Amino acid sequence: MWRAFGQAVLRAGARRLARNARSHEKAAGAAWVARSGDVVAGAQPTEPVRARAIPIFDIETEFDGLGAHELTAMLGGKAAGLVRMRRDLGLPVPSGFVIGPELSLDCLANGWPASLDAEIDRYLERLEARAGSRLGDPDSPLLVSVRSGAIEMPGMMDTILDLGIGASTLDGLARRLGSERAAVECWLRFIRMYATSVLGLSPEELDEYPQRGDSASVLRAKVEGLLRYCEVRGAPIPEDFRCQLRQAIVAVFRSSDSARARAYRRREGLAGNAGTAVIVQTMVFGNAGPRSAAGVAFSRDPSTGERRNCGEFVMDGQGMDVVSGMRTTESLDAMAGVLPSAYDALVTALERLEHLYRDMCSVEFTVERGRLYLLQVRPARRSAQAAVRVAVDLCAHEAIAIGRDEALQRVSPQQMRRLSEGEVAVDATAVPDGTGEAASPGAVVGVACFDPDEVGKMRAAGLQPILMRRLTLPDDVHGIVHAAAIVTARGGIASHAAVVARSWGVPAVCGVSQLVFGETVSIGGRSVAPGDILTVDGRNGRVLLGDHAVTGAIAPPPIGFEDICRWSNEQARQNPGARPAAEPGPIVPGWRLAPDARR
Repeated sequence: MWRAFGQAVLRAGARRLARNARSHEKAAGAAWVARSGDVVAGAQPTEPVRARAIPIFDIETEFDGLGAHELTAMLGGKAAGLVRMRRDLGLPVPSGFVIGPELSLDCLANGWPASLDAEIDRYLERLEARAGSRLGDPDSPLLVSVRSGAIEMPGMMDTILDLGIGASTLDGLARRLGSERAAVECWLRFIRMYATSVLGLSPEELDEYPQRGDSASVLRAKVEGLLRYCEVRGAPIPEDFRCQLRQAIVAVFRSSDSARARAYRRREGLAGNAGTAVIVQTMVFGNAGPRSAAGVAFSRDPSTGERRNCGEFVMDGQGMDVVSGMRTTESLDAMAGVLPSAYDALVTALERLEHLYRDMCSVEFTVERGRLYLLQVRPARRSAQAAVRVAVDLCAHEAIAIGRDEALQRVSPQQMRRLSEGEVAVDATAVPDGTGEAASPGAVVGVACFDPDEVGKMRAAGLQPILMRRLTLPDDVHGIVHAAAIVTARGGIASHAAVVARSWGVPAVCGVSQLVFGETVSIGGRSVAPGDILTVDGRNGRVLLGDHAVTGAIAPPPIGFEDICRWSNEQARQNPGARPAAEPGPIVPGWRLAPDARR
């Protein structure tokens, strides 16, 4: 009965969602601000009881009759991916449930539904039964993650991991993980995420991040320090785990209308706040010892489009270490030597997912004590260079074999415009001052900028600002929007900076160990000041002080570019009244040097 009812609610919700999104957007902020104090304090809303459908669904439900597009419209891309991995391929996905995106707008506008707590408890009991543990149980505690299932906006929504850890459950988790240190580390991670996402404290206030060399006692001291700080700031973390879960769900709802989410939507040309689904899943632990890991993998190279599995991972860590750039990562190839069974399972899953999606895919994964779990799948964000190569390759793929019209749809007009304009050719003989991961291709000669708030001003003044950071945070997106290139001291090809840069065509070099931030900024031992001229070579992962563009040189076009141009022109001849989807106008294959990149 519930499945039939649920699918009916989902279908109706998907139709209403598009109609209601804009009208809800303005009311949402004000309505929620009025209630946010009560919610953070754990008080019950004062709204009258209303009969409201509660769209909550178990990701293990079969969703019979729902296709990929319907699932995505109804549940959000992330949740739909989880359902498809389990339902269509039988891949290992942690148990969980999804709160539909329409409810987030309803909650923001009208408050927490009176019946939502009981529904969450009902689905939580299912998770507990499958896991053989309970939320808040001192002996066998269940920990969960709370994530957004929104339309694809990498890193723009809040995430809370390790919910369920606290003083009363620490020993139970330590027994499960076989390590007191790992359990305390989970507690510290949870406090940081909860304090920033739910309680509204800024990340800069919370400098107590777990370090690889920290002992259990050092980590516990950091935990106690953060708990005291939250209390001093008047935002203590409640001890009731169900209250924490409710507040975490609210925080994810609220993040769909955050400043960074709005900035991202403006840059992407997306409509106003359409809300977000929330995914609550059983935690799996990549920090459970020497046979555990977490990472991000791609079925093809997201910078070049080459047909090879690539990505990065960390041993004995969690996925946030990878995407935030907080830890030095290893290449995915190295995983074959340390976790061979999990690596083989991952490679097989990537191939099957590429066939299912008929596209290049990326996954987030965790290995807990040798067993692989997949936490997310999506069509991979890719550079313009990769987009043309992948589109052409998939036309020739023996099993996928997309048509030429579909291949042209896979390359956006913006990407073709970017490629047809060409890029700066950099002197290959010049000795770089810093090297790192070639995270996003392209080359730029511009000026150094260290503050995301200043990037837009420099761009408005006609400069080409190169945003240089220790690492980029989602809150830096307003600066990335206007950056001509990005250079980070930490992070790799799966970090927030790299993912966003590739999708926006911004050259990026990440993990530049020679880039040092102290009282001053230096790279390769040479001082860098705001406004200094730099050359960023995102194709080869090089950063050079000064202008190293080769005058009159022509950078080679990416593989597949001429094929897309030819197919696009053929399409235009066959349909003279319609502009080909892949091009902004007539394209003549050719690669020319960009104008002076400093202005």
